[in-house]
Amino acid sequence: MRAHVIALSLLSAFTADAATVREDSHERAKPPGLTVKTTSGTFTGLVNSTTPNVRQWLGVPYGRPPLGSLRFMPPEKAPNYGAADAKAYKPICHQNSGNKSSLYWQLLPEYLNRDPESEDCLYLNIWAPRQPREKRVPVIIWVSGGGFKEGGGHALYQVPDQWVQRMQTHIVVTFKYEPTYLTYPCS
Repeated sequence: MRAHVIALSLLSAFTADAATVREDSHERAKPPGLTVKTTSGTFTGLVNSTTPNVRQWLGVPYGRPPLGSLRFMPPEKAPNYGAADAKAYKPICHQNSGNKSSLYWQLLPEYLNRDPESEDCLYLNIWAPRQPREKRVPVIIWVSGGGFKEGGGHALYQVPDQWVQRMQTHIVVTFKYEPTYLTYPCS
């Protein structure tokens, strides 16, 4: 539960009014609104050429990595990372989907997540319209499925950048969480 509270408090920083979004003076060449100050640091996102009307923040931490003595302990708030880039996906949490050589994966390779795996995987990915149709837009929080065996936060078929590009009416947030035996021992 605490992880959800931490994630939502971090998310609220991204959905704040435009007045709280500030652009650093040394980044004037970049589209405005890509640098956002949160409780865990100041993150600079990106706009890519495929979806030029979508602002993206990828790999924003929402909790302290549950490594070493923090494993199996209650979640802790993400530390302050200072100024950091949020321009690339971070590793997904450990998966429990076998060697991925079954007929299912052969027939539906687009569902196969080939990203590196790590216990350091508590990250948000955020897609927001660059030119929203309304001043305030709804936020959709997407929880990826996977039957407590697998899931990511950016499987190719679930990345919403084209949707946000087309609609310009909502923000989409995905997050990574540990879907396996490390958090659900009975799975």
